[in-house]
Amino acid sequence: VNSFTIELTDMTLNTANVEIAWEKTAVKFQIEADVDAKVMADIDRQIINRDANSAGMYHQAATYYFETGKDLNQALEWATKASEASGGAFYMTHLKAKILAAQNKKKEAIAAAEESIKASKAVNNMDYVRLNEELIKEVKKQK
Repeated sequence: VNSFTIELTDMTLNTANVEIAWEKTAVKFQIEADVDAKVMADIDRQIINRDANSAGMYHQAATYYFETGKDLNQALEWATKASEASGGAFYMTHLKAKILAAQNKKKEAIAAAEESIKASKAVNNMDYVRLNEELIKEVKKQK
């Protein structure tokens, strides 16, 4: 039996290396895709160019904007809509708290994190309770 492996390594937002190995032969090459353009086109199609009412769509768009350092005001608007449309889902409210913290809006960030803690405890999700408690500590340390 020969061993054949395919691995994806050194992944970034737009690239990854493909490493293929079989017996004594190995090949490595890079693949690239314009992920940002695809995601932004999807956000345009799903949210900006139509009246989206899905909490999940708003949450995904807000997460992408937050994680890629795009417009935090827009991310906050979508995170707020996601949280409201979901009835205050703990993970959506946690994202809102992280965005507020990134904007240095301490009071609002702590309030959102406390709201997320309450929702997390209601569904017994102690991981999010811990994440929110850590976020509150970080916010309190901000100058």
